[in-house]
This record gives sequence, structure tokens and C-alpha cells, in this order.
Amino acid sequence: SDSYSAARIIRSEINKPILEGDMIANLIWDSKKVNEFVIAGDFDLDDDGYIDSNAKGKIEALVKNWGGKVTDKITIDTDYLILGKQPQVLAKPTVEEQEADPTIMQKYETAVKRMQEYSALQDRANSLWVPIFSFEKFIQLIGYTEKIGQAGAF
Repeated sequence: SDSYSAARIIRSEINKPILEGDMIANLIWDSKKVNEFVIAGDFDLDDDGYIDSNAKGKIEALVKNWGGKVTDKITIDTDYLILGKQPQVLAKPTVEEQEADPTIMQKYETAVKRMQEYSALQDRANSLWVPIFSFEKFIQLIGYTEKIGQAGAF
């Protein structure tokens, strides 16, 4: 029937078991709708303490595999914001540091711009009541929690 689907139960509480005949619904999933996501921030996907430079691309691939699409701007049509850590901005380089490394000011300005974009996306999502998920919450949402530590998870 068009109103039924198969599901994989990944966790059930002992005092609240899922029994045959129970109705289980995913309130955000509709097979006819493509959910729209925005991804922002820094992510440490392998939890090694270092920001992964290619994390956004990996998360985007997971979104697409799940049936969603990724955009860069939050609009009234945005369904979810996947928000990583706020980009870090070090102190503004001194004149001496700029003389020692001519590219340091450009790196600083790029970091400031990334932080401003991050804050603007977060503010826009809040103003439009767009749900904000951490990477961990998104992985849980798509049922990927157990796979994330396995080789080839991305």
C-alpha cells in the first residue's frame, strides 16, 4: 500500500517496547517532498579534535543520499540548517606579523567573513523558525549513527 513503508528500528527502550501493530511515523519525511538543507560551520567528522576541510562536501553527499538538496542561503523554503562549530578568528595580525607573512591579513579577513556568514545564517534560521541541527543530530535523524564510525561511511 502507498501509506506503509518498512523501517529499521535502531533502538527501543525496555519499558516502552515497539510492538506489532504500533504506528510509527517520521513527521518530517514525505516521499514526494525534497527537503532543503543549508550547511554552515566547521565540522570534526571523525572526532579527532581537528576540523575536517572537506566536511561540508561529505555532509552534502549524505543529504543527497537521504533524498534532500543543499543550498547556500536560508529562505522560507529551507527545511533545516546543519550547523557546525563557529569558525574561529584569531586576533588581528600585528604589523610585524603582516611583514613576516604577507598572506596573513588575507587569511584573517577570510576567517572574519566566514564567521560573519555563519552568524548571519544562524540568525536568519532563527528568524524564520528553521530547525537547526548539529551534525550529530542530523546523523541520528537519518539513521546513520551506527555507520558513522565504520570504514567507508562517507
